[in-house]
Amino acid sequence: MARELPVSSMLNSYVQVGDTRLIHHGPGRWMISASRSEEDRLMSLLRPDDAPASISIVCVSDSMEFFELTGRDVSEVIAIATPLDIHVSTFGRSGATWTEVFGIRGLITRSERGFEIGVDRSYSDWFET
Repeated sequence: MARELPVSSMLNSYVQVGDTRLIHHGPGRWMISASRSEEDRLMSLLRPDDAPASISIVCVSDSMEFFELTGRDVSEVIAIATPLDIHVSTFGRSGATWTEVFGIRGLITRSERGFEIGVDRSYSDWFET
């Protein structure tokens, strides 16, 4: 049975089932984050070629690289990396948004152990160092 999501309360947050996240990162802007092994299945379910003209479904799996930041002082590192207020009272346990991270555009989400940051793949080598 399909589960209904509280869409109006999801802005700048995500819901997660298993390893798959549905991220609402802006008005009318959604992203599904899943393992590469799920890509074909998700694309067949979403059917981008059959979507109405007002909806754009694009596979971006090759354009982004994701990094998990964890550790005792991860909040201090994130506070230096971004102007985003990452206090749990403003960026909740399922927080997700685009922001500047070390001077480049990145998608930041909370994870169980810290934060996950997605950046354009062209910056991944620089970001990793």
